[in-house]
Amino acid sequence: IALPDHQVILESAGGAGSRLLDELGRNPFAPPSIAEAMEKSGAGVEVVRALERKGDLVRLSEDVALTKAAYEGAVALVKEMIASNGSVTVAQLRDRMGASRRPVLALLEHLDSRRVTRRVGDARVLR
Repeated sequence: IALPDHQVILESAGGAGSRLLDELGRNPFAPPSIAEAMEKSGAGVEVVRALERKGDLVRLSEDVALTKAAYEGAVALVKEMIASNGSVTVAQLRDRMGASRRPVLALLEHLDSRRVTRRVGDARVLR
C-alpha cells in the first residue's frame, strides 16, 4: 500500500535497478531467476515492479524476466522461425536461443497469453 503520489526512484547508473538489468542481460536469453538476480544486484521487489512499469523489464512468469531488448529480440526470433517453418517447438527455440527450457517455455506461454501465438500440439503458430 502506498500513497497515490508514491514513486520508486530508480538510481542512476550503478544503482540496484541498473545492476538488476545488467544481471539479467549477461545471458539475455537464459537469465537467472528473478530471485537470484535480485539477490545478486541488491534490488528489492519495488525496484523490480518499477522496472516493469517503466518497460525496462518484461516478466514472463513468476521466476523468469527478460530485459526489454532481450524480450524484443526473442519475440522477433519466434515470429521469424514461425514465418520460415510454419510453427516452432520449445526444443527448436531452445536450440536456436541457446537457452534452457525454463525461459523458453515461459516466453512461449507468455506469448500465448498475449495472443501473439497459440499452441497446437507441441508447437506454436502465430495467431
